[in-house]
Amino acid sequence: MVGGGFIFKNTNGFTLIEVVGALSIITVIAAVLVPVYTLVQTERQVIAQERAALSILEEEMYFIDEAASTFDHEKTRWLGDNEFFIETKEGKDWNEICISWLNVKQRPGEHCAYFK
Repeated sequence: MVGGGFIFKNTNGFTLIEVVGALSIITVIAAVLVPVYTLVQTERQVIAQERAALSILEEEMYFIDEAASTFDHEKTRWLGDNEFFIETKEGKDWNEICISWLNVKQRPGEHCAYFK
């Protein structure tokens, strides 16, 4: 009854306060998740570089084992945009081969292996 004092309220949709509240909650969640996502992606790249380095180290050890003669004591290998430095040292009883690189965080990484 419009003339008798009843007012009909339009309940189709959201109020401005509800929309602003929902957007602010979404903004806070995004502000927390975006840095975490970036960190996870960077760590995935670091792990991929380390796996590549170990693979190269394994290939070099296999090559040295098969060659069983002279080999390069220092060399550089590129894999994609990554530069890996390989250094081999001959010892009296053991030989050492090390691979080093700079990861995406510009931190040095190194793995060494020893063999006869």
